[in-house]
Amino acid sequence: MGKILVLLKVIPRSPETDTKKLKETIAGAISSLCRINNVETEPLAFGLSSLKITVVAEEDAATLNKIEEAIDNVEEVSSVEIINISRAL
Repeated sequence: MGKILVLLKVIPRSPETDTKKLKETIAGAISSLCRINNVETEPLAFGLSSLKITVVAEEDAATLNKIEEAIDNVEEVSSVEIINISRAL
């Protein structure tokens, strides 16, 4: 199996959520499933910012589901969405 790059959009529960702390919590939650390649903060509205997280993972649907579930189980996360998937070279 190959590797894939997955772009995830994570929306916190509240504008008061510390995005730096949230990045660390998410990194800990998914560290056994994939490797984080990049994290960007993107303003949404009314002081709320989303995290766009790019991870490198095994090319397996079960792994994607586990990553999404692990992030969704973080208390400060309102929602997580897979934006893009591409094969890594």
